[in-house]
Amino acid sequence: MGKNKIRSIILLLLTAFSSYAQKTTIYTETVLSDFNLGLDLFTREKYSGAQQLFNKVIAASPDAKNEIRKQSEFFSAVCAFELFNSDAEHLLTKFIAHHPESAQNQLGRFYLAKLYYRENKFKKAEEWFEKTDPDALSAKELDEYYFKTGYSQHKSGKDDKALAAFARVKDENGKYAPYASYYYGHIQYEKGNYES
Repeated sequence: MGKNKIRSIILLLLTAFSSYAQKTTIYTETVLSDFNLGLDLFTREKYSGAQQLFNKVIAASPDAKNEIRKQSEFFSAVCAFELFNSDAEHLLTKFIAHHPESAQNQLGRFYLAKLYYRENKFKKAEEWFEKTDPDALSAKELDEYYFKTGYSQHKSGKDDKALAAFARVKDENGKYAPYASYYYGHIQYEKGNYES
């Protein structure tokens, strides 16, 4: 092969690689831009628009292990939950099953438990609350977690467990404290513990 032919092939490969690298950079910038805009809409509770952007990122990211794709799958599932979409359960269970190593896995479990709670499926809600690590939740989420866990247990006939969950919330200043206090007192009354 002549030197001119080798130079032509190298030049052709370098041009092709340069073109590919530019497309990859543009792809990455577009995906990041869509993801960040989705996060912005999500934090402003514009869930429909946010979900569209997260789904766009998912479609543009074929590698299921890509971190931005994983994050987009999580946020898309939460948007479905917030929008009361019928596919919320499917999206949450899919995310939990496919990304057990994800930092959002515990939050996915929490949202799935809240979904079942909202649908009055208290046994399933209790099951998923128990699969959620409370250490992964914020202080605000913890109040909701313990109250809804306690209520689900109460509805499932597990009043001793429910008492323990309500006791963690009833003396706090959060939104769920008065409700937890009421159910705690109600269960104690039914048990004949009138002083409690």
